[in-house]
Amino acid sequence: MNKTNQLRMKGRALPEAKGVLFDLGNTLYDKMQYLDASFKNVANYLHKKRYLDKKLTLELLYRIWKIKTSHYEFLFKDFLEIIGVYSPPSASQAAGGAKLLDDVLRIYHSGTARIKPYKNVPLLLAYLKKYYKIGLLTDGHPQMQRLKLKTLGWEKAGKPFDAIVYTADYEKPYLKPNPFVYQLAVEKLGLKPGETVYVGDNPYDDFAGARETGIFTIRVLQGEFKSVRLDKKLEADMTLNNIGELKNIL
Repeated sequence: MNKTNQLRMKGRALPEAKGVLFDLGNTLYDKMQYLDASFKNVANYLHKKRYLDKKLTLELLYRIWKIKTSHYEFLFKDFLEIIGVYSPPSASQAAGGAKLLDDVLRIYHSGTARIKPYKNVPLLLAYLKKYYKIGLLTDGHPQMQRLKLKTLGWEKAGKPFDAIVYTADYEKPYLKPNPFVYQLAVEKLGLKPGETVYVGDNPYDDFAGARETGIFTIRVLQGEFKSVRLDKKLEADMTLNNIGELKNIL
């Protein structure tokens, strides 16, 4: 193992893998690309619909996001409550506020953004494709995630992924880190957990379920969670500074 890569392992040996399973956001592309574009789409809509100042809307959205992170699913509901246009179901304004929330969520989930993979990812995937089966396991709104893959040019089976699992296609309890979705992804690759490596960035969601399944896990220190350190049972078996280092160990 090349010491210059500053790789850190936590006790388990890297297996002789036959497949590599990837997370999407902040692993293969920078999620801020999508967030920036989609927040602007929402701000433009609210400016036209409710005459809200676009700059102030963006500032408040980012302020909530930085506190709650993308791990939080009620960002837009909180935003509309703060500005006073969303009320609880029992209030008189509930119907209008609920519809506005639905519209905002639709715009956020269906927006198009010029997202691109990290610069070393296309060559990495092409290299891995020669020697391994590669798959994708991604959380998030299914329409939104499919649009992202279409924009990245990765939506077609086999190009480059041999299997893609959108966890939101299943019941909510089966999202990451439930071992079910990892086992499902491995089976779609035609492999066993012990033959598979999983690569992700988010210690809250990515690694506990994969490790429970028997998959070797690798964390890349990229994106909004790169400085987060959790209990070792939630962390990956190996840590890399960035996705480009993966080629040096597989």
